[in-house]
Amino acid sequence: MESVESGCMRKTGISIAAVLLILFFSSCSSRGEVFLSSEGAGKAKVSITLSPMAVRYAEDIAGGFSPNQRKEDFKIFDESKLQSRLDAMEGVKFLSSESSSAGRLDFAFSFDHIERIFPSRELSGGDLVSFSEKGGLKTLDFNLNKDNFSAITGFLGLGNNEIIDTFGPQAGEPYTGEEYLEMVEFLFDEYASKEAVDGAVKTASIRFIVSVEGKNLHVTADSPVTAAVKGSEAEIEIPLLAVLTLSNPVTFRIIWE
Repeated sequence: MESVESGCMRKTGISIAAVLLILFFSSCSSRGEVFLSSEGAGKAKVSITLSPMAVRYAEDIAGGFSPNQRKEDFKIFDESKLQSRLDAMEGVKFLSSESSSAGRLDFAFSFDHIERIFPSRELSGGDLVSFSEKGGLKTLDFNLNKDNFSAITGFLGLGNNEIIDTFGPQAGEPYTGEEYLEMVEFLFDEYASKEAVDGAVKTASIRFIVSVEGKNLHVTADSPVTAAVKGSEAEIEIPLLAVLTLSNPVTFRIIWE
């Protein structure tokens, strides 16, 4: 594997797109709402927020590439590309998007069946998301591991990217949490203290609420995933660091009638 210094920090040689990938995979929090029908169709709303530290880094890099660009015009997320990507997916329809600030993106989409969002049947790690019904019980299984992580990058349109190869989960020997923090500390060395960088990454998380069409909702989750159920809603939280290292699979199961 290429060293962090030679592979990730050659600021004059990497593109804006690569910089944005680094930011997304190092200091981002995501919140979402998902509604699931009894047949597996539904809608999703997603909100992605980058830390102020990451936004300042991106602004400086973008200023180096486009010195005449006004700071107030700077935005990280490309809404038109997001819409094109989602509309190109079978069974998925873009509904709306808004980027209210440089480091914030909100978007919504619908889907005919949740398994079509992350097609992963050909991957050695198995399906990322699977949905089944038997005896009136609906079951949604989520199983993210280092061998099917590319199902997520494929959804985002980021396949075969050297930045992801470095900052995403490793197919061979996974990063430990400590090793990943060392990489991010090096990246943001000029922008924040080690303690601030560690704090931003450690507190970053993926949180979402799953609402189902039905009753008797139950969730089982393996650490470090946490879940709380209230009526027909389940609130699930996954530490971002667990997703970026995947030294252990990230799994949970939702069952309802």
